Amino acid sequence: MDRTTIYDFAIIGFGASGAHLALAMLNDPFFKDKSIIIVDEDIHNKIDKKWSFWSTDEVISFPFLQKWKKTNFISKTVDLQLDLKPYIYYTVDANDFKAYCLEKVQLHKQISVLEGKVLEANEQDEVVELITPQGNVKAAQVFDSRIAESFSQYTTGIKLLQHFKGVIIETEQPTFDASTFTMMDYRKPHCDSCSFMYVLPFSSQRALFEFTFFNHSVADEKVYDQAITEYLNEHYPNCTYTVVETEQGVIPMTDYAFHKDSTNRITKIGTAGGWVKPSTGYSFHNSQKYAKEMVRRIKSVERLNRRMGKVKGSIYDTVFLEVLNHKNEWGPTLFSQMYSRNSIRTMFRFLDEETNFLEELKIMLSFSPMPFYKAILRLIVRYIFCHPKSR
Repeated sequence: MDRTTIYDFAIIGFGASGAHLALAMLNDPFFKDKSIIIVDEDIHNKIDKKWSFWSTDEVISFPFLQKWKKTNFISKTVDLQLDLKPYIYYTVDANDFKAYCLEKVQLHKQISVLEGKVLEANEQDEVVELITPQGNVKAAQVFDSRIAESFSQYTTGIKLLQHFKGVIIETEQPTFDASTFTMMDYRKPHCDSCSFMYVLPFSSQRALFEFTFFNHSVADEKVYDQAITEYLNEHYPNCTYTVVETEQGVIPMTDYAFHKDSTNRITKIGTAGGWVKPSTGYSFHNSQKYAKEMVRRIKSVERLNRRMGKVKGSIYDTVFLEVLNHKNEWGPTLFSQMYSRNSIRTMFRFLDEETNFLEELKIMLSFSPMPFYKAILRLIVRYIFCHPKSR
């Protein structure tokens, strides 16, 4: 790799967003004569993580996906068995996906890979200089998946967290129905919080059990462990199992305007660019969709630092998050109303920002209105009196 080269594009980070963006570029003839460099400090390291998404496309290009066509939603008031058709729910192991993308990248001579940490990104008139311990790299346009420091200083809006710990277990005997996963089980939330069990059965003897919170602060690790153990003891009392993998994560659920951390030559992507759906924490499918949109903007010579997604989707997310922000214990009730009073297909379309106003109005009317009226009023008051710069 010639360090004196000025690359056309640099991608910082090879997680879901960086990998999707690299693939989108490679799959478009426009980039066949463009020079691209990927900079990642841990590009060969293992990631203990699963990424999930839904899609109506049964022919997904990745060859190692697990899929389901049915799900359960359970709370103290409802027990729903839902047929996802025409949607399919997919899960991919992050390591498989990363290895697949890296193999694709290494087949193309116009892409270089530098394993190193970006210490600084200095934007100049016509280039951005990336400072790394392995040497400096210059690029005309940079896509950066690192969250800006300004987010840690954001105190005037909503900063909920989706945090979780999961274990993959293997049982001695066939135990699980591998055709159906559990989207949310709210029967035993922790201390009146918005917390639930998520279950992905990969086979009759292998499944992921993940205890998840949508609230303000990460729990002590023993809280997740105890919830998972109690769930297994209660619902699979005669099950003898071995824990073969664990995973943990924290995802911001916020009204922070991540896209405003982008500049003319440095465009934030992934979580750092607001590619995560704030109300759900889902990001993998968005990363694929937004990577294609970024490629379209590059080819059309449009501004790259504009918000991804629709403004109305952002407004809906903010109002919903404000309800959980103010009364977190209402979470189980709100999600129960959401899934019991609307079809799963409508909800998936809504979360993908594909519904029309009449469909959105029907969804809004399916909730108890008072928490949302109060949330809107609080948001208006906050906007009037706070005027945070990040909005």
